[in-house]
Amino acid sequence: PLARAARACRRRRARVAAAQLAIDATAVPSALGQLLHTRAGGNPFLIEQLLIALRHQGAVRTSAGECQIIGDLDQAAMRLPDTIQGLLLARLDQLPPDVQLAARIAAVVGPTFSYRQVRFAYEQLTVADGARVRGTLRTLAAQHITDLEQPEPELSYRFCHGLMHEAAYETLLFAQRRDLHRAVATWYEVEYPDEQRSRFYPILARHYGQAEDTARERHYAYLAAIGAADRYANVEALAHFARVLELTAKGELAQRYAVLFAREQIYDLLGERTAQARDLAALEELAAALNDRRAELDVTLRRSNYSFWVGDYAATLACATWAAAEAAAQGAADAEIKAHHWSAWALIRSGDYAAALQHAERCRQIAEQRGDRHQLLHVYDICGTVAARQNQLEQAVAHHERCIELSRQLGLRRSESIQIGNVGSDVWQLLRFEQARATFARAWRSPARSATNAAKAGRSARWARSVSTWAT
Repeated sequence: PLARAARACRRRRARVAAAQLAIDATAVPSALGQLLHTRAGGNPFLIEQLLIALRHQGAVRTSAGECQIIGDLDQAAMRLPDTIQGLLLARLDQLPPDVQLAARIAAVVGPTFSYRQVRFAYEQLTVADGARVRGTLRTLAAQHITDLEQPEPELSYRFCHGLMHEAAYETLLFAQRRDLHRAVATWYEVEYPDEQRSRFYPILARHYGQAEDTARERHYAYLAAIGAADRYANVEALAHFARVLELTAKGELAQRYAVLFAREQIYDLLGERTAQARDLAALEELAAALNDRRAELDVTLRRSNYSFWVGDYAATLACATWAAAEAAAQGAADAEIKAHHWSAWALIRSGDYAAALQHAERCRQIAEQRGDRHQLLHVYDICGTVAARQNQLEQAVAHHERCIELSRQLGLRRSESIQIGNVGSDVWQLLRFEQARATFARAWRSPARSATNAAKAGRSARWARSVSTWAT
């Protein structure tokens, strides 16, 4: 078996070498095959780079489908760098200066790059026209350093290998690297207006970071974090928020408050209560240091939310009661409605349904005055939950159906999925088995399922199977 494996390995090396030399595999000289085995093992990319280097030295030549070794192959091999990185750097060093510059600019852009990006950055460093830049990019492709990714009019290329990209980037001097990263970042800002730039925020943050522009890096890292949070890419959002905090001085209290306030809500969604508690404590200190009453109110509301999800309903009610009074004093209707919202839920969990409905009614009054359909959705959710717990199931169905309607109007697919599950629970208890089965199936199939309603959706699927059995 070992002998067969060795023969198969030699055949593979011969095929790789033959493809690079454009000859038949049987025409590869045995001495060359042995050298490739010694230096490259079975690594196809390394075999390719060794052959390119040997041909550039003139030690290997192909003609009429045959391969010839010119001179002493061992001596030629001794002149080659010992590592793949050395081979790649040697190849780049042999390029004309203008082509080397194009390769460096391309490496700053990334593994894939466009002609327009390279030309823009090229023109920041030296006088150049489109024909000259196109020529350098064609040379890189002809030298098998890059490959064509997309033809005109959106001309773009990609590095032939990740190691080639890394090698080209390593040839940059520190000052040149900083200037090129700034130039590439500027290209994105020029090319894409504000309303089209959001998908490039992480890229802009990275480039400005390498350009050592702390202010611009922090700006785009924060925007990238908010964008990631909006699409529920929570791990990505946390990474960006962490970077923003690193770039924000301890004395910049308002800026640190804004970042921590946003990050605490990510931890809440993920259910990471220890980290959430840590951020809440920091927010309370910052709000006090800022002497900002509205900040103190907002943090107290977030503390109500935290206390509710850890099961401390007394603390939830205490925080929400203080927040409701403070919000009324400040004339902050948006905060007051949230305070009544958390009071209602804490009372529901404590079994005081009458008091919960009083807070829900106050929420409804404020929401209708403000025309706030989001908060009306929460009011109907509270009323539906209370009705279900009091076994007023027809009312519960009506309230939760209203929640579904409002969720659709507002485009809240996640909320819609949750409320479909609530309707399923209600009709199940009404013994409408077929309707319950169909409703639970809708909740389970909903594309809006997320981490926060996965348990409800999973329960819906199990109940759907149970309902089918009962209906039968």
